[in-house]
Amino acid sequence: LADPVSKIRSTPQAGSTSTQFGFDGDTSYSVSSKINLYRRDIYDSDSNVLITSQEKNVRYQFSKPWLYTVKLTVVDKQWLSDSSQTKVVVESTPPTPQFTVNPTSDREQPSEFILDATNTYDYDILNSSDSLTFDRWFSDPENTSVTEQSPDNKQIKVQFNTKWTHKVNLKVTDSFGKSAEIIKDV
Repeated sequence: LADPVSKIRSTPQAGSTSTQFGFDGDTSYSVSSKINLYRRDIYDSDSNVLITSQEKNVRYQFSKPWLYTVKLTVVDKQWLSDSSQTKVVVESTPPTPQFTVNPTSDREQPSEFILDATNTYDYDILNSSDSLTFDRWFSDPENTSVTEQSPDNKQIKVQFNTKWTHKVNLKVTDSFGKSAEIIKDV
């Protein structure tokens, strides 16, 4: 029977880059002694150590999607040790699409609007680990024309060639394949 015994618990086992993960060693024990040291190492999938902590319980938020390994080593007062590890799956946080609709001031084209998705939010862009693509669909594509668009496609100028209400669907996809959509009436 090994003594001490290292037991690591992750809450949750999987999440996203906006998830706060908890790692605790509360269930670790030593029968013949008392645990004197808790050492936690967090590794990326290339086996690089990202963080080392000597806390019994650790909270951590990962900045990049990845498969991480969390290792807990416990050392008792007799300097005996044991290690255990767990894998944690961290996915990207889906983007939050937003766009504004503003009419142009061109009197010759009264049904021309600027659709601006600059306010779209993606948590992973804050950590410089993501990029976004913007796709739009229109409820009446035969009578709708995109007359201009920015190089990153965040902002477009569109002309509706029929009266009434048009639906515009914006789908934003991150570089990890996570997407979200929003629909607005124009």
